Amino acid sequence: MESLLKKYSDSRVFLPRLFFFLLPVAIFCIVIGLPLLLTGELLSVEQMVQKQAQNDQLVMIGLAYSEASTFLKLKSILYRNPQIIAIGNSRVVQFRSRFFTPSSLFYNAGCIIRDLKDFNALLDRLPQEKQPKVIIAALDQSFFNPNWMMHPNPARRHYKAEAAVLVWRNACLMVLKDYLRNKIPFSAILTQKPSFEKIGMSAMLHENGFINDGSYYYGQKIAKSATSKEGRFNIELNEILHTKRWFAQITSPSGSALVELDHFLSRCRERGIYVIGFLPPFAHQIYEQIQLSNDCSTYLAQLNEALRPMFKKHDFEFYDFSDLASVGATDEEALDGFHASEKACLRLLIKMTETSPRLRNVSDVEYLKKRLESSSHPYWVFSKYEF
Repeated sequence: MESLLKKYSDSRVFLPRLFFFLLPVAIFCIVIGLPLLLTGELLSVEQMVQKQAQNDQLVMIGLAYSEASTFLKLKSILYRNPQIIAIGNSRVVQFRSRFFTPSSLFYNAGCIIRDLKDFNALLDRLPQEKQPKVIIAALDQSFFNPNWMMHPNPARRHYKAEAAVLVWRNACLMVLKDYLRNKIPFSAILTQKPSFEKIGMSAMLHENGFINDGSYYYGQKIAKSATSKEGRFNIELNEILHTKRWFAQITSPSGSALVELDHFLSRCRERGIYVIGFLPPFAHQIYEQIQLSNDCSTYLAQLNEALRPMFKKHDFEFYDFSDLASVGATDEEALDGFHASEKACLRLLIKMTETSPRLRNVSDVEYLKKRLESSSHPYWVFSKYEF
């Protein structure tokens, strides 16, 4: 009896201590985990892929605390088996499924490519029964600069799912920082009544994210499009003037990068995949500044001279749209110095379709021209609900 009383007495002392010890841990987990749970940041990539592919209603994925876009796009290709895909970095994400006929089964896999080695890495991960018939490839000019590489990643880790524990750990750190910076408005998250499903903090708060066809919706930029645009290319102009980022130490296109691309084109031809490549546009003001730089202008000219015969050798198509004005767009239709809007990308596609038998078979040019003419917004032609 005494031993039982002693155990009872000990537990009365121990349990409150345990409670007060675990309380701050529990509060921390709730405070950190709640915004992640409420915004869907902790959903698996497989769940996100299925939600978008199986849903006739708009589903927007805009994650703020994990970088899963490459894996998301790869899994989406494998799940959907599209016939036409657009690949590249963020400079191709404005291509929309409505640019093509419904039977064409288009998917925008933009952001699946981070450097030239990713083109072949992507082919390695596409079994022949899942491969597309046509690839529209945006060849970012920076991919060929031997002195600049945005994502040195020889292991291609971005094509794999991050371990859940790593996602949680990294997200916790970022959420904690955002709390300290007052960047997480709990009231806005709790009181939101969205008209469509939003996954992720960026989608929830700013309507920034990938929509069902794989394209990216820039909610913040669209909301601010009516404001003054004076000086909006200052960052890019400064990079050219001071040779920063991909403008750094430009000499001539990398020989190894050209070999890598040639290998990709050769493999696509062997597998029966038709490739349409293009150099994506800079805003005209940026392009003009590039032409004033001897190194940059020479680099672009050499790149064009190297890529055009390479694509011709494989019986593929190549276009140089480095100047946004070349597609009939003004800088009003540029999201920033490096990114063309959906409206400008539609002009680009129409330009290609007018000379491409392959694209004429999958696009209704007259319909696209009518939609383009009827659009009064500088950035978009099709609403985010049209996919």
